[in-house]
Amino acid sequence: MDTDREEKGGQLFAWVTAPIVALILANLLPVGGVLFFGWNVFQIVFLFWLENVMTGILTLLKMLVADPTSIRMWFNKIIMIPLFFFEYGMFTFVHGILVLALTLVDNRTVTGDNWIPDALKTVMDPYLPWVAGMLLASHTFSFVWNYMGKGEYRKASLENLMNRSFSRVVVLHLTVLFGGSLMVVLKAPVAFLLPLVAIKIILDIGRHIHQHAAFGPKNIAKDLQGRKIYEKQN
Repeated sequence: MDTDREEKGGQLFAWVTAPIVALILANLLPVGGVLFFGWNVFQIVFLFWLENVMTGILTLLKMLVADPTSIRMWFNKIIMIPLFFFEYGMFTFVHGILVLALTLVDNRTVTGDNWIPDALKTVMDPYLPWVAGMLLASHTFSFVWNYMGKGEYRKASLENLMNRSFSRVVVLHLTVLFGGSLMVVLKAPVAFLLPLVAIKIILDIGRHIHQHAAFGPKNIAKDLQGRKIYEKQN
């Protein structure tokens, strides 16, 4: 009985790894910005947009080092890396404009032809670069720990890396952007940002677990089979 309980307890907390702990701690930093530095909705949403840029850069790096011994993979990279850079870059650019446009709704000083520089001044805070740097450190730690340290780069496929990156942006950041927009329109207090941060943490953890579970034996076999089919067709 005790052995069964220990096994169940081990399974319950099996998802708690060093990268996930770092991810949770990094995501709690914006909460400190709200509680102690008086951050507003614009600064939080802008920070999440910056994180979007970080994950895009890391995805490019993952694609670059994926399966480095495969000659065919390098030929695929010549096409798919620039394609991802263009598509993800355009999506991020439009997303960034929408984030800055939030400041137009509630900030009368952001007007005229120079609204983008004025909006940037509104969202910038002396502590924001430090928090953004810690978020980047969290993602970099996961990249080094899981992707490189555990050899995931040897089994990764370019298609999966691209799809996971876009799915994260669509589900997570549009949710945050939509929630932030509602807060501005409804004049909700800044404290309502905390549930948004909690939702983001849950989505991040779920994405992290799903992403790295994809490198389990069963999913690796599926990826390898799919890659062989793709290579035969091309």
